[in-house]
Amino acid sequence: MKKNDQIIRPADEVSDPEQKAEVIAIPSTDFVAVEKNLISLGFFSATTKAVKGAKSKVVTFTSSGEGGKRGVLKVIFFPSAEHGLPTTADQDKWIAFLKIAELQRRGGIITNPITFHTGEMLHMLGMTAEGGSKYEDIYKWLDVMTLTGIKSEGALYMKGVSGTDFANATFHVFEKVVSHGKKLSGGKIADRNYVWFSEYQLNNLNKHYTLPVDFETYKQLRNAIAKALVPHLQVWLYASEGERLFTKRYDELCKLLNITQYKYESDIRKRFCPALDELKAHGYLKDWKLEKAQDGYKVIFYHGEKYFRDRAKRIENKQEYRAPKLVKNPIQLALPEPSQTPAPAVIVPAVSIEQEQLLKQLTTEPFFVSESKARELVTGRTEEAAKQLGAYPLKKNPPQNPGGYIIRAIEHRYFVPPAYFEAKQKAEEARSAQARRDQIAACSLCDASGFRMVTDGKIKSAKKCSHSPEIEARYTSV
Repeated sequence: MKKNDQIIRPADEVSDPEQKAEVIAIPSTDFVAVEKNLISLGFFSATTKAVKGAKSKVVTFTSSGEGGKRGVLKVIFFPSAEHGLPTTADQDKWIAFLKIAELQRRGGIITNPITFHTGEMLHMLGMTAEGGSKYEDIYKWLDVMTLTGIKSEGALYMKGVSGTDFANATFHVFEKVVSHGKKLSGGKIADRNYVWFSEYQLNNLNKHYTLPVDFETYKQLRNAIAKALVPHLQVWLYASEGERLFTKRYDELCKLLNITQYKYESDIRKRFCPALDELKAHGYLKDWKLEKAQDGYKVIFYHGEKYFRDRAKRIENKQEYRAPKLVKNPIQLALPEPSQTPAPAVIVPAVSIEQEQLLKQLTTEPFFVSESKARELVTGRTEEAAKQLGAYPLKKNPPQNPGGYIIRAIEHRYFVPPAYFEAKQKAEEARSAQARRDQIAACSLCDASGFRMVTDGKIKSAKKCSHSPEIEARYTSV
């Protein structure tokens, strides 16, 4: 563990005045712009464990050229000898890193180097650094992204570059990395991590050859295959938006994700069910099917509600955002005369006792949601607000922005873990038991167990008391 590594926001990090970045205000968004190549080409394998021993990973694609001619494109990934092929754990850090890079845009573009403290990335991922092992994971990740080779045979895309835009060459994701505590050129000791994107990565990011990933929801996923599929789904579902479903050959899916290909349907379902059901629970998919194909199997993905919500939200963000205009001499601006017409009275809808309690939860620590927004949520989505607020304490990794998270959770009906419903049922059972004890205590007819001895004149028996005088008057006490 590097002791001096600490969490500092990007704008304050660069101590060298020549390196200091101008942090540009960007539209408020929940999405991270992820460069398309690494995702669409299958750079990350669907596992959290290091993929060692493989000499390479080969992924092929079929493309249509001029005159309808079909060709085969190929990309080969060469792993680092020490760390193996990149995994979904590396994908987690890659998305977090791109979020950091976005915050460090200079003059509207991303420039090298990108700098960050290791603790900052851990914080963004919702991780703690106990024992220093998580710090070492970040340094290993930097090695993986620098040492993994990408050989493109017409598959890697470079937007805006002359020619066909598709490259035939060998690349790396990071051109150079100087980690915390190592020497920079000139002999200066790096007080944070310095990363230089390769030319093609920088080019594609600045020319917006990217796809959006909702990082907050992505971090809630636990299955490696589910995580690996999320960015791919952004591409596939967009391409098939009109049909509302997308079909992918099972064998191609296995090669892309670098997972074992099974022969029997039962084994395929056993491997894929947890991942696809988790994506379904989070709204990425409405449903999915595994069907027999001519020479194997195919997986059918049905567009989930989240895809359409996210797309509408991104379009709305683009329409609402306007870059602020610079005014050289704001004193000369003519201000409008104040209106003489009284403002209309604001009618605040009445709330129930339950809604009042939810309102108090939303507007206080740790959420601090504005009064107006909180009222909108509890009056329009009372049941969902109660559910998401009840489930929030069960989260293992609290989000950086609790207020923003809880708003999205209520509006988008986030997946609630089974533990919430179990706790709710236990609480309800406890309330019912207490209510019964209170009834027994207030009743003068029954004993401490809730029963009374009654007789029909011949036989004595124990009867469960209803605690209603009208009902119990029908029976004769012993």
